[in-house]
Amino acid sequence: MKKYTFIDRYFESQRVLLRLDTIEEHDVNSLFTYLNNLHSTADKLKELFDCNIKDYPDFKLLRIIRNYFHHVGDVDDIRMLVSIEENVHFDRVQHLIIPLETFARSVKSFIDNAMVPENHKQYQKKLKFVAKEMDAISECYSYNSDIGVFQGSCHHSLTY
Repeated sequence: MKKYTFIDRYFESQRVLLRLDTIEEHDVNSLFTYLNNLHSTADKLKELFDCNIKDYPDFKLLRIIRNYFHHVGDVDDIRMLVSIEENVHFDRVQHLIIPLETFARSVKSFIDNAMVPENHKQYQKKLKFVAKEMDAISECYSYNSDIGVFQGSCHHSLTY
């Protein structure tokens, strides 16, 4: 049986990033390593098993952050929040927090790189693609009605 170490690397980087007992000990590479391992895992799952996770909204959101981190600028501030209420089941209880400014710059970078000038023949196609991606990542919010509240705050929540 083949050993698929890329899966082990992904889960190990996730464990390191999300461990509550070591959250204060994260180094500058924790998030970067996790995002790169996620990206690599997605490529290999598609290639080896014809399993495409790249269409999931959570992946799209994290890919935007990863591409910003990889190609443009750093994500210097990350924090962890765990949200659990009594007798309530949450799909996502761990929230990795990054500054809202960093998230906004990530989205702007994605849009700037995906778009072409209005007079370009591909403009409508690119505009439709960007709108579809933005719509998809908005699905990551189980609290869409509260998004306006978060736009005014200083941090943005990425959920796992």
